Amino acid sequence: MNLSTEQKKVLRDMSLICIISSILFFVLEFILKNYVYHHQIAVFISFMIVPVIILMLMKKPLKVGKIDKGFVYGILVYLFFFFWVMVYYFFNPEFFGVFNVKGEEFVLYNILIIMNVTPVDFFSKRIIQLEIMKGFGEWWGMYAQITVWMVGHVYELFWLKNLMGVEGALLFITVSGIVTGFVYLKTKNVLGFMFGHWLLNLFVILTVILL
Repeated sequence: MNLSTEQKKVLRDMSLICIISSILFFVLEFILKNYVYHHQIAVFISFMIVPVIILMLMKKPLKVGKIDKGFVYGILVYLFFFFWVMVYYFFNPEFFGVFNVKGEEFVLYNILIIMNVTPVDFFSKRIIQLEIMKGFGEWWGMYAQITVWMVGHVYELFWLKNLMGVEGALLFITVSGIVTGFVYLKTKNVLGFMFGHWLLNLFVILTVILL
């Protein structure tokens, strides 16, 4: 396969970001392993802060999107997944006990959620999907995004299987990756997904508290 100069540049840039972010993630996980919030810190630094810094060093615009229709669509997508998750509340309410947080714990929990979920959307959509699309087209961007999305949700798979079963968790993660990828393809707005991903978890917390 003969690659153009632009395609080689895209692969080089993406390889650099993925390698640096992945190595840093495992290093931070190891260094901070005895700290209770080590995973959220490792994810946020490795797949949000560092990629942003690299984009700036490469003099690439962030292109996260604006508060427009695309922003709203991203939120609506996650609202759909919120209802999907909450259906399981009536079958396994004990699972949702971890979301029953109040006071200072409520604030801390939401900060940790933001640190944990927003990098997944940013890295898979803005870093991988958008950049790959530039050099290889929309479908290759989708394939790459879904691959990164699935890998990025390995932790969630082991967690969600206790709620949905292995097959249900795989279906949920796969469908959410495909749907968000297609919507991003049309909107190019990752800001709505980042905000919506947090809102999904916030709505779960509020629902559990109220119920």
